[in-house]
Amino acid sequence: MPRELTAVYLEMIREIRQSMCAGFQGPEQPADALLEASRAIHGVSYAADQIPESEQRKWACQSGCNSCCYLMVAVSAVEVLRLVARIPELLGAEGTKSLISNLERRLIRSRPLSTEALVETPMPCALLSEDGSCSVYAERPVICRGYYSFNRYACDDEDVPVVPTDNRVLMMADGTRAGLRLACGDAGLGSRAYELNEALHRALTTDDALDRWLNGEDIFAGCREITESTGAARAHFRELEQRTR
Repeated sequence: MPRELTAVYLEMIREIRQSMCAGFQGPEQPADALLEASRAIHGVSYAADQIPESEQRKWACQSGCNSCCYLMVAVSAVEVLRLVARIPELLGAEGTKSLISNLERRLIRSRPLSTEALVETPMPCALLSEDGSCSVYAERPVICRGYYSFNRYACDDEDVPVVPTDNRVLMMADGTRAGLRLACGDAGLGSRAYELNEALHRALTTDDALDRWLNGEDIFAGCREITESTGAARAHFRELEQRTR
């Protein structure tokens, strides 16, 4: 990463980390924490919108294409709990029940797999609607906001090893998720990342999940953790922790 981009990347993580820590310490809980998380997450989409239209026209993503919705997604705990807080309004009572059923069916397929196998096994996200669109698109997790492909055919071709994406937006999404994770760690709530569907099912089926998590209970115990898979990745995350204090 060029030096000037590294500086911007680190400053973004630092600002998110600081604002989230302030949110965790705010007088109105859980509203203050969720507000800061929402600002950070929506900030990725806002930044993508600022990219010149001439460059946005190179993006191949369109309404109805959902190849990336078959990939494994790693999320921070606060992302999941923020989404759960919005789901009743987005989907209604019946839609929420249907989502829980979708999650349970998916987990029957995914839980026996190792994380490595799950990465290699295309499996639809439980948040996909029958028409193939995201049922919570406006409130989708941060990393889902970071994928802007330059080639839709590459997205659908399993033989293409790397899909060409707009790395500027992906970098913002990755940095935002890192900032959220680090802030959770700063607050004593753990900096772990989880597989989206498992964590979402746990949060939806746990009474008072958000309040219990904010009070220090490990409500995601036993959910699949998506950790840095290599020594280099772990070292990178530790470096981010040190350089964005």
